[in-house]
Amino acid sequence: MTHEIKQRYERRLARDTEFLKSRIDVAFTFNPFRSLTQRFIISASPRTGSTLLSEMLLPHGAMVTEALLPIHVIRACEERGGIALGTYCEQYLSRNARRGIFGTKGWPPLLVPLHLAGEFPNYMSEWKFIHLTRVDIVKQAISKVIAAETLAWQSRDIALRSVSHDEFDAAKILKAVNASIAENQVWNEFFDLFAIQPMRLTYEELAADPPGVAADVANFLGLNGPPLKRKRVLEAPLQVQATDLNTDWERRFLKLGLSPLAENTGGP
Repeated sequence: MTHEIKQRYERRLARDTEFLKSRIDVAFTFNPFRSLTQRFIISASPRTGSTLLSEMLLPHGAMVTEALLPIHVIRACEERGGIALGTYCEQYLSRNARRGIFGTKGWPPLLVPLHLAGEFPNYMSEWKFIHLTRVDIVKQAISKVIAAETLAWQSRDIALRSVSHDEFDAAKILKAVNASIAENQVWNEFFDLFAIQPMRLTYEELAADPPGVAADVANFLGLNGPPLKRKRVLEAPLQVQATDLNTDWERRFLKLGLSPLAENTGGP
């Protein structure tokens, strides 16, 4: 089984690497991640509360963004005149890795820049991982479908269009459910392959006590401040986005008997 997991991992890594190479220069003159003192990844899939957790870590002295996801890397490199991936990482760390602390979040393609820099797998043991999942994977899927339609991925975003109750689409929801299950499985296989013991959290735990959970994460990561501030966080704290639309779609989806029987492999 380990051999099969390794093969799947290497295929995904090769695919994601080729995609990045097709869009930007992926050269590194040196490994900028070696200058860090603390390194961690919030391993997650969309709509699991990773943005909330990231913002709750600001008082503990860590800035966490999706900086290594290809979609953000490509856009940033192109906007800065076609700079190389190595230059992008150097510039990002110089601005955001306060006191040598670097945190990033997202789904598995974020690992590509770390491999290209030579950081992974050579120094993987120096990284800590938080695996953030959602117990109610149907609610997660519905939230994802609605966000994709409105492009309002957080409460600060202005929705580009409204979504009505009549736009219920069980096939889209089921596809999102399966995607979340698959993303959790990819992370779990990654942890198994490299014998990583992540800290495991759920969206439900985080939503019930954001400050308490953030304090536990900070303790796991060894963060002790000083607090960091971001203007947009201070001016507009995150709010719950779910409405009666989410409740209606969940009821209709479950009534169809399409709720997946596959185990949510992302939780403890």
